[in-house]
Formats: sequence, structure tokens, C-alpha cells
Amino acid sequence: MSFVKRFKSILIGVGIIAVGIIGLTLMIALRPEPPKEDRVELAPIVQTISVDEQSGMIHVTGSGSVGPQREAPISAQVQGKVIRTSDHFVPGGSFRKGEVLLELDPSDYENAVAMAEAEVTQRRFEVIMAREESQIARDEWGRLKSRNPEIEAPKAGDLGSLVFREPQLKLAESALAAAEARLRDARTRLDRTRLTAPFSGQIRTKAAEIGQVLAPGQVIASLYSTDMAEIMVPLRAEEAALIDNLQSRPKARVKVGGATREGFLARIEGALDPATRSYRVVIQVPNPYLGDSPLLMGSYADVMIDAQQVDTFIEIPRLAVREGSMVWVVRDDRLHFRPIQILTQRGESAIVTAGLSSGDQLVVSTPAVVTDGMSVRTVAAR
Repeated sequence: MSFVKRFKSILIGVGIIAVGIIGLTLMIALRPEPPKEDRVELAPIVQTISVDEQSGMIHVTGSGSVGPQREAPISAQVQGKVIRTSDHFVPGGSFRKGEVLLELDPSDYENAVAMAEAEVTQRRFEVIMAREESQIARDEWGRLKSRNPEIEAPKAGDLGSLVFREPQLKLAESALAAAEARLRDARTRLDRTRLTAPFSGQIRTKAAEIGQVLAPGQVIASLYSTDMAEIMVPLRAEEAALIDNLQSRPKARVKVGGATREGFLARIEGALDPATRSYRVVIQVPNPYLGDSPLLMGSYADVMIDAQQVDTFIEIPRLAVREGSMVWVVRDDRLHFRPIQILTQRGESAIVTAGLSSGDQLVVSTPAVVTDGMSVRTVAAR
């Protein structure tokens, strides 16, 4: 009996499971289908900015090291022992044009001047004597001629010159001219024992001390001027081409640290560098050491040059410029390709003079796929 009961229980369990499976299958099969929804393709999102026209001065920028307008070594022109130096004759010392920086022992040169002056005095006396003798000879000939009218005058030439002592006079005058030249030379050499500053400036290095004997040509110091600073700024060829009327010396602003100084573009040096495709322009700043913030030599400066006045332009982010001088604009929720004319690019910006108008919505992002005329959604760029 126990076996029969167990068998019945198994059959009942199997039957219940079978009924459940059949019922679930029927429920799934007979379930109503959900309503189908149309799939909506969403347009890609692009970031845009609104652009505005403006007018004003277009600038080109660059940078370079500040240097002096003039820099030169000075050398001894005569031999001598250093007996005196200026208090400013030290590295970094400031001096004025014409200031005596160093003096050599002048004794030998003073003696040479005295001897040359004595020789000039002697030669002048000899010229006076020669002129007097020549005049006496002419007077004697005149008296002789008055007593003997039939006597012929000496013929022109060497004989006539000798009669009137003209060669002796010319010799004396030549000797005087030579003596005066030697005196000028002696005075020049004496003057050269005092080395003076050729311009106002500062001393970069010095190489002479009191007691040192200098030889002609020996460099004693390196000087640089401080009345005008110069900054060499490399500019690309297209940037240099923007600058109108170099003859008018366009204004430039020179910034070092937090200080800004006014200067001007003085000239363009040399020809185009074929390796870098750039020119070197020279910015000059007058009186760089005046004021609370001196423009020190060797400092690094950022420069902004007034290039040209433009009546209408639009400044846009450089990243918005696509290949081939193209931008993307959105109109009526559609993206359009638009060619533009770029005057110049500076930093992270591009200056556009044609192709855009005030109010245009400029795309500044890059969707994965872009086609001219495609639908887009826009959000304002941050």
C-alpha cells in the first residue's frame, strides 16, 4: 500500500507542475502585444557663441630681450700708466657723455707737446726771416732797376726764383707746416691720456686698474648706452605685412613684469629669414631707466605693436576656424559651412574681416559627424 500511495503522490505532483507550465504558456501566448512607438532620431548638440562686429586697431604681438641701442668696447689709444679712474668706473656704474673715465700718466706726452711748441716757434721765426730776405732781394732789384733801366728782369724759372730767394721761403714754410702737424699730433696723443665716455650709459665690464700700464689698443672696458633701449622681436612674414607705414614709427607697448612702457617700431632688420620665415623688427624705448620701473637690459619683454586701423572685423576663437579657412554657423537649427577671410591670428584668436556678420551663431564644438545643412541642437558655450 505504501508504494501505491507514494506513486499517487508523485503523479499528483507531476500533474500540478504540468498544469502550471501549460497555463503559463497560454498566458504568454495569449498576451496582447504592447503598442509600437515610432523611434525619434535626436539631432546632435553643438556649442555656439554669438559674434559681434567691431572696429579698432589691430595689433601684432611678440617678445624679445631688452638690449642697448649702442654697445662698444673702449681701448687705450696710447701707452701709459693708469694714474686715476672715475668713481663710476665700476661694473654697473653710470656715466655721462664726455665724462673722464680713466687717466694715464701724461708726463711724456706733455714734454712732447712742449718740444713741438718750441719747434713751431723756431720754424715760424725762420719763415719770417725767409720772407724778409726775399723782400730785401726784391727791393734791391728794384733799386738796381731804377738806376739802370736797360737791365732786363730775371727770366721766370729757377734762376728768377733764386734771385728773389723764393725756394728758401718755401722751404721754411714747409718746415713750419711739418712742425705744426707734429704739434697737433703731440697734443692729440696728450688728449688721449684721458679716456672719455663717447655716450651716456653704464659700464658692463672693466679691465684696468690704477697702476696698470696699458698698451695701445688694449681694451679697458665695455660700455652700453642707456638713453635708448632696443628689443629685437621676430615676426612672421604675414604679421610683418600687417604693419602699415613703417615710416610713421607705429606705437608699441612693452611689458616687463607688471610694468608697461611706451615705445615705437624703429625699423625692420635685414631680409626674411628663410629658415623661420620671419623678420626681426626693432622696438625702441626712450629713456628706459627713468621712472619707477626701469627697463633693465637683459630682461625679457612682451611687445604689442599697433599694426593698422580696421573699420570692421570680428574676433573669434581660433579653435572655431576649420580646415581651409572655414567656420560652421547655425541658422534655423541647421549647421552650415561658411568660408571666411582671416586678416591675422594672434594667440587663441583669429581676426575675421569677411564671411561673418553680427549675430551669427558660431559653432565652437566638434560633433562626431558633420555635414553641411544637417540638423543640430544648440547650447550656449561657456
